[in-house]
Amino acid sequence: MDEWTGWLGIILLAIAFIPSTIATIKKGKSELKMSFLIPYSAGVLLVIYYSILLNGMPFVALNIVLLILLAIDIYFAVFPRKENAKSSKRKKARN
Repeated sequence: MDEWTGWLGIILLAIAFIPSTIATIKKGKSELKMSFLIPYSAGVLLVIYYSILLNGMPFVALNIVLLILLAIDIYFAVFPRKENAKSSKRKKARN
């Protein structure tokens, strides 16, 4: 029963983080600052290592999912998508 509690927690945490990542992909840029993303990613890597040592698979799985989602945010923080001419014209027309 305790392990199922961990897996349920993983699912809920992933569900909470996924909308932010989807928004990042749609916008083509991350709203999160690198001063948050880098230390958070390093912390996730350390928790993955520690969870492997403890054989805590729910925590390993959660942190791998978080690391993937963080990697997407880091990618768009470093390489934001450039606006094309059509989308900037649409934005001007709306304003």
